[in-house]
Amino acid sequence: MRFPLIPIVPTSLLYLSIAGLAEEKRFARVFRATWRQIPIGCRRFLVQYWRRNHQGRFGIPLPRSQRILREKGFLLAEEAEHGPLIQLIPECGYFAHPGHDAAAMCSRWGFWLQFLKPVVSRLNDRHLGILIAHELGHAYLFATGDMQEDDFNADLDVAELISTWDFDDDELEETLQALQPEITMAAGNVIGVTHTSHFSVRKGIG
Repeated sequence: MRFPLIPIVPTSLLYLSIAGLAEEKRFARVFRATWRQIPIGCRRFLVQYWRRNHQGRFGIPLPRSQRILREKGFLLAEEAEHGPLIQLIPECGYFAHPGHDAAAMCSRWGFWLQFLKPVVSRLNDRHLGILIAHELGHAYLFATGDMQEDDFNADLDVAELISTWDFDDDELEETLQALQPEITMAAGNVIGVTHTSHFSVRKGIG
């Protein structure tokens, strides 16, 4: 099944899955600039990992949240034809892992990068670039074997890694704290900001 895609850096297998959300073209542009800031050796390592491991990586059954994504017409990582699947999603309920409530997520061994649109739309290009770099940092740790699929405590390692790429995780955290009231209005009840560029938002109950 083919899905519409926005090219980001085709030679590096990077495409944005189109879901009809605002900010997609801007997001692709910022992603492209962020990717080009990462050292070329790290970029080549990631591309080789994505190309080498894309087939046969997804043998486990889909969790319920991913089946819901498919029912709503969203592309799944298993169906991406060009390396990693990169998505903007409208709310936390679309994340690949049930209960995930942060600004973005890298899952499926670095082959699925999801970004929460209500957060993306409130970040300027610089801070959006840091958020993108953070998720690419997770993918890089998957590729090196320093992170496992169920490891949700690797954010400090990611922050240290992307600092060598000239991205400041702490700067993004400060920005997300300042934007907290706006994001609360758009995405639900705020449950806190971690030390890691992940701005935690959860849909309110009731």
